[in-house]
Amino acid sequence: MMAAQKFDLVFCDFHLGDMKGVEVLRNFRQKHGPTKPFIMITSDVTKEELNEALNAGVSSYLLKPFTIEQVEGNIQLALERL
Repeated sequence: MMAAQKFDLVFCDFHLGDMKGVEVLRNFRQKHGPTKPFIMITSDVTKEELNEALNAGVSSYLLKPFTIEQVEGNIQLALERL
C-alpha cells in the first residue's frame, strides 16, 4: 500500500501483528524520505523502542489513551519539523 499510495501524514502503532511499527517507519522513510510526518501510537513502549523509533526518523508519538488536543498538538509538531 505504501508503494502505491501517496501520504501526507501517517499514524502507525508501535506494536503490529507480524511487523514492528518501527519496521513500517523504516520502510516508509526509504520510499518517501524524511519529510512526511509519521506519528507512532502506543499504550506500551520501552525506552529502547522509543529510541529506535527516534533514530529511524519518527516525527512524533502519542501514548494511549490520548485526547483530540494531543492528536492536534502532535500533528502540529510533526508539520513544524518539515
